[in-house]
Amino acid sequence: KAVTEELPFTYFSKLLPGATRYDPVYYRWKFGDSPAAWYEADGLLIYDDHLIVIEVKAGAFTYTSPASDLPSHLTSLKNLLEAPVRQGSRFVDYLRSEPEVPIFDANHKEIARLKRSSFRHVTVCALTLDAFTTLAARAQHLAGVGIAVGDRDVLPISIDDLRVYAEIFNNPLIFLHFIEQRVRASKSKDVDLDDELDHLGLYIAQNDYSLWAEEMKNGDNLARVNFDGFRTPIDEYFRAITQGELPVLPMQKIPAALSNVLAFLAASEEPGRSELASFFLDASGEIRELLASFVETALQENNKPFGSRPLSLHGDMAATLLVWSPSSPRMAQKAIQHTRAVMFANDEEVRRLIELEYTANGTLVSAWMSNIDFLGVDEAEMAQVRKASERLIERRLEKAKANGKIGRNAMCPCGSGKKFKRCHGV
Repeated sequence: KAVTEELPFTYFSKLLPGATRYDPVYYRWKFGDSPAAWYEADGLLIYDDHLIVIEVKAGAFTYTSPASDLPSHLTSLKNLLEAPVRQGSRFVDYLRSEPEVPIFDANHKEIARLKRSSFRHVTVCALTLDAFTTLAARAQHLAGVGIAVGDRDVLPISIDDLRVYAEIFNNPLIFLHFIEQRVRASKSKDVDLDDELDHLGLYIAQNDYSLWAEEMKNGDNLARVNFDGFRTPIDEYFRAITQGELPVLPMQKIPAALSNVLAFLAASEEPGRSELASFFLDASGEIRELLASFVETALQENNKPFGSRPLSLHGDMAATLLVWSPSSPRMAQKAIQHTRAVMFANDEEVRRLIELEYTANGTLVSAWMSNIDFLGVDEAEMAQVRKASERLIERRLEKAKANGKIGRNAMCPCGSGKKFKRCHGV
């Protein structure tokens, strides 16, 4: 029991080096209508704003055919999948029962206190030492046979697949982003895979693969799309290792400028680094190229008299990005003022502000992401914001008109999100 429950932490320590670990964890709670009692979780891992609740099962999955012994298969699934998910979900309910909750060791001595507000993502990892990859990969789709894992963020996985993750991922923040996408895909009716490593392969190939599957299905007007073979690059990687060839590590295409940011964030211990990394990783290939190009261009333009201009994105990726360097040192208040001007122009209540600071030779030394709003802004400041917003809109319209006539049905260049004919084209 001790060996099997330690094995998952061995691989997680490689995936998330430096993560805070508690195992086993005990907590006293009044669950449902039952009286208060002590409960156990096999372990907790905390990495920045991610909490992973680990439940390990070492029972053997039935080897009989479901055609001849379906009840045995369902019993195995309940023991190896449904039960650990239920146990992990109970701890999540405990965490959310109060703003701050204590956790204890085996002697019921308090070892830490956890604040629910500290975690952007809480994932229940139901891990089995037996191989049931095919069924774990589609755990959320098994309700039809009586296996209910609920609507929690759940990562059901076999130890063999976790071992593969530990070989493939070389950046903890990219692994956490995969978990975010994997959980999202598990709740999608359009992603129903028969292999856990196809989940990984789809992530490498398509990034937000649940959105990609949805668009693909709707585009072809299909009731269901089957995805298969996306694990091939992963198989090729391990085949090359076994054959003594030079292996090519499967990974997403990330421009060099963004790879440098992700590597810097992974090496730092700044709170919120996972959220900033996920912002960059959420971007499609086209947006990634745009962001990388902006960083490279801004570092060059910072050496010019007026420095580089900020970059503002809209829609789901709404954010304002600024690049600082010795020739254009950081001006925090100026960055906030510009972001608020963008917000006022776009009628936004909150917007991400991302700042990257580099040395003279182009080495990243600081990275921040903050959420800017109008709380605490007095009337005098709002008047300045309004004027800055008007100048910003004017510049946008002048630039758009200089590039040619603006179509009446095109989105208005001011950034309002309206069509030009219903905005500044009136």
